[in-house]
Amino acid sequence: MRILIAHPLDIIRQGLCVKVAEQYPHALIIEADNAQAVIDQLLCKEQFDMALIDYHMFSLEEMKGVVGNREDSCHYVWIKRYINELDIEQAQKIDLSGVISTDYNTMVLKSALGLIMGGECHFIVSSRHAEPFNSLTRLEQKVLALIVAGKSNKQIQRALNMTERRNKQIQNKLYKCFKVTGRVPLAVKTCQYCQ
Repeated sequence: MRILIAHPLDIIRQGLCVKVAEQYPHALIIEADNAQAVIDQLLCKEQFDMALIDYHMFSLEEMKGVVGNREDSCHYVWIKRYINELDIEQAQKIDLSGVISTDYNTMVLKSALGLIMGGECHFIVSSRHAEPFNSLTRLEQKVLALIVAGKSNKQIQRALNMTERRNKQIQNKLYKCFKVTGRVPLAVKTCQYCQ
């Protein structure tokens, strides 16, 4: 797995590298600190699985060109401190896989990256979206992702090698955490945080 992380500020870029390496310990992480370095990396023969690119590094038209000229399965993700509705609309317009805030909670960032790489949804993360996710364990995040993907309880139990009782315990915690009473409202509310 190859992941490109592009941000002009060393401290933010290096922080993202550490968090991404925790999520994908065997990934080759390439850093870029300017637009030309990003272009050079994307033009190399080896494809990237994910590219986290600073929102301000390219204009909207330039980013559209970067994404549009590549015929690969790379997940392109904007990284930005504050995210607003216009950012989300623009990202969807140019077919990005997601937008992630640099003002992230580690657990939320890891969950968002996993969902993006799995093609589950366009995950939009900012500090205002992070609160319900803060207390979730990795297993609870996986159960939540499978619920959102429409998997049945039996499919979840098989996929995560868990008992029916444990699955129900986790789902009840998720209902409480997201202040909902069932699977459908949980999926809907999760998707509201993700868009």
